Amino acid sequence: MPSTGVVGAAFYAARRVNDYATAVRVFEGVRKKVKNKQQYQAYTDELKPVGEELGIQAKEESTHHQIRFLRDWLNMQ
Repeated sequence: MPSTGVVGAAFYAARRVNDYATAVRVFEGVRKKVKNKQQYQAYTDELKPVGEELGIQAKEESTHHQIRFLRDWLNMQ
């Protein structure tokens, strides 16, 4: 499993190329690679400030708010 610093860098890289879908897929990749829900929760807790800064949410967190975050994401230039 990559460190949270590496995952955070992937979020920033996705932001640089304006690719929201890739950022969400990073969360999905982390979820598939961790061994249990507690480990995934630890990752999401530690990455929450970066996600909030960039407007990225894990797929399970983004329900009806996803359109707003996507709009904000695309307008952050």
